[in-house]
Amino acid sequence: MKQVMKVDLLCNTCNEETPHTITYNDNIIEQIVCDCCHYGIVVDVEKIKQNAGTDLVKRVVTKPARMTEEIKKDLGLFLKSMPVRILSKPYRMMTEHKKGHEE
Repeated sequence: MKQVMKVDLLCNTCNEETPHTITYNDNIIEQIVCDCCHYGIVVDVEKIKQNAGTDLVKRVVTKPARMTEEIKKDLGLFLKSMPVRILSKPYRMMTEHKKGHEE
């Protein structure tokens, strides 16, 4: 199922925050395009699905959609938890990645 979302992001081409269109395909980002300069990236969703055998990869590629749902559900809780999550996420990802390579 395709979904489209509009969001302001920093554009490397425009060198400023501009409106962007993000297109999701089955909750995975398919493309992100700047609405001003039309520069963007396209993701090969089928290749990601083929290579997304691990739970870690699936969670990484679906994170934007899951965060959007969290924001819709309870913005206050989302904002309150962000500082801790931002600080702890790199460590948690590294630990999980190492654990996956040991098995």
